[in-house]
Amino acid sequence: MACKICIVLCRWLKCPQLDAQRFEDASKEWERNNTKDWDLYASDSDDVRAMNGRAAKIAKVDPSAALAVYKQAAAAGSAWSMMQVGHRYELGRGTSQDLVQAELCYRRAAEAGLPSAILLLAGLLFRTRTSDEWMDLLEAAARSDVILANYYLATYCYERNPSARTARKVRPLLEAASDAGYPRAKLLLSRWRATGKLGFGEMRAGYRDYLSIQEEFGPKTN
Repeated sequence: MACKICIVLCRWLKCPQLDAQRFEDASKEWERNNTKDWDLYASDSDDVRAMNGRAAKIAKVDPSAALAVYKQAAAAGSAWSMMQVGHRYELGRGTSQDLVQAELCYRRAAEAGLPSAILLLAGLLFRTRTSDEWMDLLEAAARSDVILANYYLATYCYERNPSARTARKVRPLLEAASDAGYPRAKLLLSRWRATGKLGFGEMRAGYRDYLSIQEEFGPKTN
């Protein structure tokens, strides 16, 4: 009986009735407010911050020019700008994709203590599977109260070994991010509970949580 319920819920939950844009905007806003990048960004000189602002304005229309400005700001010592350079090398924006250069830039920014750079470096290492250093990076960041590191550590571990056992093992990490209000963590935790990954006894509560998130981020009504 429980297995049949789980299958039905899994099929239903794959098509959540969420306003995708509202959910995405809320998640990104939470990330901006909770990754602790501001201190390092604010420590840059006025000239460097002006360069970063100029690069951001032209990034969509002239990504190559934006990259050149970010490089200039990075050369002036900005960890945030160095991270931006790395991100563009990773995605191939304004330049050809170069994962080696991306990792190098992320490492420099991470060594300066920029939390988002640590997360991006861990993500790159996880996706390229060059080493398991991503786990050490995320664990250290989580211990330093970078809440988002808990979410990525949980999801990466689960992606590597997608089983109910793994879900139960990383549950505390996902709960830490969920309790801090991160929308993606709240949604994923409710899905895991509703589909029985964390025990059949939690399916009803998980389903209620999912409906609550659906209501919170559902389409706006006139």
